[in-house]
Formats: sequence, C-alpha cells, structure tokens
Amino acid sequence: YSDDCVMCADRLYVFLAGTNELSRVVALGNVSITNDTRTGTCAMATFRRKRSEIEMFGDGKEVLARLVDRGEGSGSLEGTRIRFWLDAEQIEVEDSRISAEQKGGMDFL
Repeated sequence: YSDDCVMCADRLYVFLAGTNELSRVVALGNVSITNDTRTGTCAMATFRRKRSEIEMFGDGKEVLARLVDRGEGSGSLEGTRIRFWLDAEQIEVEDSRISAEQKGGMDFL
C-alpha cells in the first residue's frame, strides 16, 4: 500500500499533535480507503501516522472489513479486523476469508 491513499467516510475525525501535525484519523460509516492498486472498505477505520498503520473494522454484524488488490496479483481479504502498515508488506486479518487468482499470486500475502 503506498503512502498516497484517499480515505472517505460518512464522518472523519482528525487528531493533531501539539505542533498541529497530523497524528490520527478515525473514519466512521461507509469507509473507503483507496490507492492506485488497492481498495479497502469497512464500517470503521483508524489511521495512525506515527506507526504508519491503518486498522479497518467490520460492524460486528453484517459488514466485514474488505481489502481488494486490483493489481497484477489480484485478490481480496475479508475479516472482522484488517490491520496493515503503509511502509511494509505486512497485513494481519482476524476471522479471515482470502481469495486470490493463481496467475501471479497476491502482493499482500
């Protein structure tokens, strides 16, 4: 996931550090996170700048967190919680379901 991503939601809460630097963003309701090759959707998400980390959550009922790779190794991940780091190819998924095309594999597995 590149550092250049767009986060949209019904509500966004932005938290700044003492120097007016972005510290954290909390997104609630119909959350969408996108970059050039991946799209994430969920009920709630948190971005923590210091850790370069995004956590996506389902609503605990019907909506799961979902991450879709549209690149060469296309596939998708779903779970109650997806946690990933923007500066590393590491992803954690709770209660996961994974699908992948067999051609080139998935970049995030």
